[in-house]
Amino acid sequence: MAKTLPWEALDLSRWFCSLTLKMYTKYTTVVGFLVLVSVSVTFSVFVTDPPFYHQLYANIPFARSIIIDETGDMLISTLQRQATLYFLYEEQDPLVNGSVKVFQGILLNEADLNLEHGLAYLSGYIYASSAAAVYRWPYTPGQRRALDNSLIEIVVSDIPSEGMHVSRTIVFDANNLLYVQVGSFSDVDADSTRSRIMRYNISGIPAGGVKYEDGEVR
Repeated sequence: MAKTLPWEALDLSRWFCSLTLKMYTKYTTVVGFLVLVSVSVTFSVFVTDPPFYHQLYANIPFARSIIIDETGDMLISTLQRQATLYFLYEEQDPLVNGSVKVFQGILLNEADLNLEHGLAYLSGYIYASSAAAVYRWPYTPGQRRALDNSLIEIVVSDIPSEGMHVSRTIVFDANNLLYVQVGSFSDVDADSTRSRIMRYNISGIPAGGVKYEDGEVR
């Protein structure tokens, strides 16, 4: 079982410990800074119990969603500041018995799309979301090359994009219906206009995509 950071072992005053713990959940970066500059802090090494172990698998800046395609390749979306889709795959290492090499490449890098979070695959297409739209591109599982952005289609358009929460999680159900999550405008809204999960039948997509408001509220 993974072990958490031993806060009780920190060699700090009671006041500093209390301040750190209160700030931890909301200001993780600040806590990390405070810990780094305090020379009296001691941490245990992160460990797992056998048969589990941890290691660095890949270095993807601002990674958000991860899916596995039908061939076992890993596809990853990133934050808007990165706005890139990656693919990763493994090959046996001929020099080290039982080991694999991990290769990564860029599936899509189109900054103008402002891709933010959501990622899904269905029936020969990769789907990805920005704050304002859901897009798709033809994709062959295991293709290990960049998507052809000239074949991009808008699937859902005019998603409300103002406010604090701009990530759009997307997922398909067993009936191939698309669900799009839209977060609230702020942490406390007057109504639920923004905080919704919408469902779409995309068996036929009109030019310019299905309008957000034409979805079914779930």
